[in-house]
Amino acid sequence: MAAMTVADQFRQEGRQVGISLILLKQVKKRFGNISPFLEQKLKKSEADMLDRFGESIFDFESLSDVEKWWELYDKNPCLQ
Repeated sequence: MAAMTVADQFRQEGRQVGISLILLKQVKKRFGNISPFLEQKLKKSEADMLDRFGESIFDFESLSDVEKWWELYDKNPCLQ
């Protein structure tokens, strides 16, 4: 496996931050204030996990559904 360059690392981190901010805005616009738990999940998750969350975002009917989605992924690492 080739080593990741510093530039690649910055690009990857930038992508993660960008996805995180967009998803935070979308969830807040749809459901209003969010819990610190959910905000941390969105800020700290890897880009691939955020991509999965983003694919599911339109399936949620309540903020409770959003938090349950994260709890399910936390409890089942094989889903990640």
